[in-house]
Amino acid sequence: MRSSSATRVATAIAFATGLTWTAAAASAATLLIVKNGAEYKTIEISSEDLDALPEIEIVTTTIWTKGVQTFTGPSLHSLLSSVGVTGGHLSLTALNGYFVEMEYSDLTPEAPILARSRNGAALSIRDKGPIWLVYPYDADRMWQTEIIFSRSIWQLTEIDVRP
Repeated sequence: MRSSSATRVATAIAFATGLTWTAAAASAATLLIVKNGAEYKTIEISSEDLDALPEIEIVTTTIWTKGVQTFTGPSLHSLLSSVGVTGGHLSLTALNGYFVEMEYSDLTPEAPILARSRNGAALSIRDKGPIWLVYPYDADRMWQTEIIFSRSIWQLTEIDVRP
């Protein structure tokens, strides 16, 4: 995980000139940005960083897809723990500006996951990727609420953590 003002500038230029997030991420190797407001840190998360975390598989149906799907990726809890986040208020933002909010205490070690693949194929922007926050919707009715569905943000690009 690295922090680079040059990478942030390149990403900002890519957005300003209308390039897609994949173009910015491909040149910067950054898939996700975590801002830890408690420590005034910005951490760039690469594909390799996510690969280093334990992978979880969720087999479930969703309201956005047809049939049973298999999603894989690390848990949001494990990612945040790996960068020193142990609590706080989370604001998660997508490529298109959509954002959701939740408390760190709402996370479990197994859910939600930062899904990077569905049915064995890497998620593309067209496919709600490269990162889609997915819950085990079929595992328990507690994962089948409007709040959980609204938190299932796709094309996730940034997580802002505040105390």
